[in-house]
Parts: sequence; structure tokens; C-alpha cells
Amino acid sequence: MIGSPFVPVSRDFSLPPAFARQFLQTAPVRLEGKMHRVWHKPMLGPMFWALGKLGILVGRAGIEVPTTLEIELTPEGQEWRRTLHFDTPVEFNSRNTYDSVREQVIEWVGPGKVLGMGWGMAFQPPGTLTLDTRGWVLRLGPATRALPDWLWPWTLGRADTVQRADAEDDRVIHIELVIRHALFGEMFGNSGTFRVL
Repeated sequence: MIGSPFVPVSRDFSLPPAFARQFLQTAPVRLEGKMHRVWHKPMLGPMFWALGKLGILVGRAGIEVPTTLEIELTPEGQEWRRTLHFDTPVEFNSRNTYDSVREQVIEWVGPGKVLGMGWGMAFQPPGTLTLDTRGWVLRLGPATRALPDWLWPWTLGRADTVQRADAEDDRVIHIELVIRHALFGEMFGNSGTFRVL
């Protein structure tokens, strides 16, 4: 049986039902909702257009964008398939795996899933879950190589995600993500509300 890559990094937590379904369940899960805001620094528009084409980030900006996230465990890892319904829908897909050497979940993006971001995970009761970048790795054939800690804040940046369980509906979560760069500061982000089905 394939297990969720988030199990080893959340053993010390007692997660609310919506988070447990999103991160730990082995059966397929679907989240539906809206990205209230998807944004990037306008001066970096061409870069985000290119990153969007490569499947590394969402290359568009907008408000109140209907969005779905489908999560499924496969032999390769936990697949996250996002669809943002702009006037022309945009897909952003990633794969999460557990790296036992680094003791992190790695989220793989881009062509061939060769670029990965290591997530650190923490839970503050009763309902706040945080994920933050702990490093970046490259897949080179069967091996992975970590980018030096001094390099990745100046190139790829760091992501900070906060998820909050809704106080009134145990199937609703509120999500906010911000990517910060050592030179450009806050350069990309999104925030949304989703129901876990």
C-alpha cells in the first residue's frame, strides 16, 4: 500500500479533519473553491509567464478565480493537479515525495519533475498549519543534489504557506502562500478558500 509522503513529517500532530484528508488520506481527494487573489510583481511579468509555461508556477494573475485541486497517490508519489479557471484554464501540477535522507517532503515541479522544493511542516493548534521552504534540490538521473543554502534565496526564493481550518465548517480551509526573493522581496502569492470533498 502506498502511503502519503506527509505521514512521516506529521506524526507529532493531531490534524483537523480537513487537513488530515488533504495531506494524509490514501484515497483520491478533491478540493474546490476560489483563489481570491493570484498575483506577482508586474515588473517580473515576463519571468512568471515563462515559469508558467514550464509548469514551475502559475504565470497568470487574477481575483476570485474558481480553482480545483485533485490529490491522488501513485507509485511515483502524491500527485497534486491544480486547475485555475481563468478565461483560459491554467493547470499547475506537482508531485510530492518523502526524502528520508533530508527528512522532508519534496514538491517536484517543472518539465520531468526535476526541480524540487523541500517543505518544513508545523502545526499550531487548534487549526493553523504552516509549510515553509527548507531548500531546493535538482534531480540528476537517479540522484538528487541540493542547491547550496547561500544560493537558492537569491535564485529560486522561498515559499511560506499558511493554512487555517475554518472554525465553523470542518471541511473548509483558508490558504495563503507568499514567495519571497532575497533581491525582489515578495514577488508572488495567492490566497483562497476551499472545501475538501
